[in-house]
Amino acid sequence: MSKSIMASEEAIEKYQSLTEILSLEDLVIVGQEFDEFEERYYFLCVSKWQIAVCPDCGNVSSEIHDYPKQRRIHDTPVGGYPTCLVFDSHRFTCKSCQKPFTQTIRDVVPECTYTYRLAREIANPRRKQDVASLSYTYQLGYKLVEDILLKAPKLKLEKRSQAPMVIKHLGIDEISQHKGHGDYVLVLTDLDRRLLLDILPDRSKQGLIAWLRTPPAGIDLAALVSVATDLWSHYRDAVAAVFPHVPVVADRFHVVQNLHKAVHEARRQAQNQAQ
Repeated sequence: MSKSIMASEEAIEKYQSLTEILSLEDLVIVGQEFDEFEERYYFLCVSKWQIAVCPDCGNVSSEIHDYPKQRRIHDTPVGGYPTCLVFDSHRFTCKSCQKPFTQTIRDVVPECTYTYRLAREIANPRRKQDVASLSYTYQLGYKLVEDILLKAPKLKLEKRSQAPMVIKHLGIDEISQHKGHGDYVLVLTDLDRRLLLDILPDRSKQGLIAWLRTPPAGIDLAALVSVATDLWSHYRDAVAAVFPHVPVVADRFHVVQNLHKAVHEARRQAQNQAQ
C-alpha cells in the first residue's frame, strides 16, 4: 500500500458512486485494494478539503505543519467482507495562534479507529449480540467492539446536541433503586418516542424545576404540549413554575392504581357493614 495517497480526476470520478453509497462527508475514495490473506477491503481515500479549521481560534488554515500520517479506519462491511478506509491524516499550522492541529474528518469518531457508521451498526440494540459474537461477525478485535459499545451512549448525546430533540409530551415518574427502601430517583421520558431522557438523583421540586428550565444539551422543551405525572403535587407545581400554560395530566398507571385502591376500599367497607 502506497505511503502517500495521490488522487487524480479519473480516480475520483471512477469511485464517485462508491463514495456516495458510503455517504462519506470529508473523504473521497480514489482506489481500492483487497487483501486476500486478511480477506479485507482497503479503500484508499483523500480529503475533500485542502484547508482545515483551527479548533482553538476557529480560523481557517491551509499551511501544512508536517508530513502526513496514514490512518486505517474500520468501516462497515462491503460485500460481506470487513472494510477499512485508508487516508493521509494532515496536520496544519494556524497562522493566527501559531498552533499545530490535526484536520478533523467528520466520518471518523474522534480519537478512535472506526467510523460513525460502523459504531451505529454495531451499537444497534436490535442486534442483541454480545461482544464476542459481534467481534466474530465483524472480524474486529474484542477490545475495539467493547470500546464501541461503551461509547455508544456518548455518541448519541453528541448527535442530540447537534440536532436537538423536540419534546412535545413529557413523562415524569419516580422509581425506587432499592424496592421497599425508598431511595427514589426521578425518571424523565419522551412519551412519543418511548425514550428515556434523563434520571435525576432525587425527586425534589427544586431539582425538577432546574431541569425543566435548563434541560441537557440536545433536549428542546420549547414546544412542550403536555406533561404526564403521578398525582404528587410537587411535580405539578414544578411544571407550573416553568411552563404555566402547559397542562399537567395524571398518567394512566397511577389513575388505574388509585381507582383500584378506591374500589378495594369501598368493597372492604361494604363487607364490614354487611357483617
